[in-house]
Amino acid sequence: MLDPRGSRELSGVLLLALALLFNAVVLFPELRIGQLPLNDLVFHLPASERLGESFSRGEPLLDPWVSEWSLGYPVWRSYQPLPHLVAAAWLRITEPFASHAAAFAALQYLLLVLLPASVYGGGRLLGLAPVAAGLAALLVLAPSATGELDRYGLSYGAQVWRGSGLYTQLVALHFLVWALGFGRRALDTGKPRALAALAIAATALSHLVFGYVAFVSAALLAILGPAGERGRRLARLFTIVIPALFLLMWFLLPLFLDRHEVNHSRWEDPWKWHSLGARFILSELFAGHLFDAGRLPVLSLFVATGALIGGLSIREPLPQRLLGLSGLWLAVFFGRETWGHLLLLLGVPADFHLHRLQAAFELSAVLLAAWGMERLLHVARAARRWIGETAAAAIAVPLIPLPRDRAASLATIRLRGE
Repeated sequence: MLDPRGSRELSGVLLLALALLFNAVVLFPELRIGQLPLNDLVFHLPASERLGESFSRGEPLLDPWVSEWSLGYPVWRSYQPLPHLVAAAWLRITEPFASHAAAFAALQYLLLVLLPASVYGGGRLLGLAPVAAGLAALLVLAPSATGELDRYGLSYGAQVWRGSGLYTQLVALHFLVWALGFGRRALDTGKPRALAALAIAATALSHLVFGYVAFVSAALLAILGPAGERGRRLARLFTIVIPALFLLMWFLLPLFLDRHEVNHSRWEDPWKWHSLGARFILSELFAGHLFDAGRLPVLSLFVATGALIGGLSIREPLPQRLLGLSGLWLAVFFGRETWGHLLLLLGVPADFHLHRLQAAFELSAVLLAAWGMERLLHVARAARRWIGETAAAAIAVPLIPLPRDRAASLATIRLRGE
């Protein structure tokens, strides 16, 4: 017979298994859509092929010329190389039995399917209970939006064939949740600091914006947390951040030296650099459109519940940190429309796609929502068993429309792609 701790862990793993199974089934058409991608994947596949080719020719890592980028450009002088390194290795391994296009589609599929597993593992390290981590695994791809807000956050619209094809962001999200988890553990216990530094560096080499998120989040986790230990956490923070910067120096130093040649693209929409402002983002958030456009505001209510319960439990380290992360990334997501040059105080450079912080906010909010739902269940179960069962049903019933909405969205994409 399982002890209560083992039973809770099993419950979390079952929720994770459900998330993985759902993703594997509904995303399966992504493997067989026969048309060329309509998004950034048109670039990422040739770039990965070019990087793999450069190794066979003995070219320096940052210098290969990629003709598919505008009129040609040494991409990795200013672009995160790790996702293309991973893809180049994957293409080489699968070359005997799959075309490059099919192999890359399979890699994108696996990264999408397995994202809940990274969220579960990172959430557990961050301090979430098994059920909360399992709920976070279920909710991580649930955000839905319309227009531009569907293209750059956590939702399928950022990743799939009909979406934006944000391959490097997807890789970075895997590393980011592990960086948060290992970072929290290293700051609170002193180990494993090497894994925390490695995860932060890997996040930055996967996507510079999310590398920034990883560094700043680590600082926030050091400031917030158990009372009386802040000085020790800040000292540990330096022993994590400095090694991470050393791991990145081979990439950051050439980028700094070439900064005058890496110009601010005039072809990008201004809102990508400056974001959308507090008025618009808050109106979308409170109207339920940011998380739940086109459906009942289930995820929005979960996030609001998590924030409310977190506020009532603000003296506890975990809700304090989850509220801090959610509040910080929501505020920075407002962008220059709201903060102007004050963003320099947070180390945000002028050439920085602030709209990408939508994903950082959504990830933090999903973790907060999952924690809040689990806390609600825990309190209800402690009061009376029947109250706990009622609370579980009250949480489960609103979840039902979410997978149906996600499946319907992907079914529409499949029909357009065949």
